[in-house]
Amino acid sequence: MDPRSRYLREGIITGLIGAAIVAAWFLIYDAALAQWLFEAIAWWTILAGNLLASAVMLGYFLRGHRVAWGQFLHAHE
Repeated sequence: MDPRSRYLREGIITGLIGAAIVAAWFLIYDAALAQWLFEAIAWWTILAGNLLASAVMLGYFLRGHRVAWGQFLHAHE
């Protein structure tokens, strides 16, 4: 497989995962407070949704790149 197509595929999948996590976060948040989407969304909800999505995307990326994960964990040594 061409390395560029692999990077493109990983980028698309990771982006879709992140978008789905953010969308799910706001759906759950809005359902819990019985508010319509984008009405009175506080800054901390946007931050929490983005942090959650970032963590899931990083987990997906590092699952496929175990060597990078090991180097990341031992970088301070």
